[in-house]
Amino acid sequence: MIVRLRSAVSVEEVRATDARRAPGYRAVPGLRQKYHLSRPTGEHGGPRVTAGRLASQRLTGEHGGPRVTAGRLASQRLTGPPA
Repeated sequence: MIVRLRSAVSVEEVRATDARRAPGYRAVPGLRQKYHLSRPTGEHGGPRVTAGRLASQRLTGEHGGPRVTAGRLASQRLTGPPA
């Protein structure tokens, strides 16, 4: 699975958020690796390597994983679709 977004959040803020959320991601069964990439244009994202479809669904909240909530989206200060 590849996640991409454009945001006004700085790279430093993203790193701090990733560090804060790391324990939750480590608890998702089947998540093998989560990478983060940033561009100077404000685009952030990266691949999530999972053990299969069910593990990918857990990441999106379909099967008990971390859900993308309105508050979480607001904290990302999205500025538009990825370039």
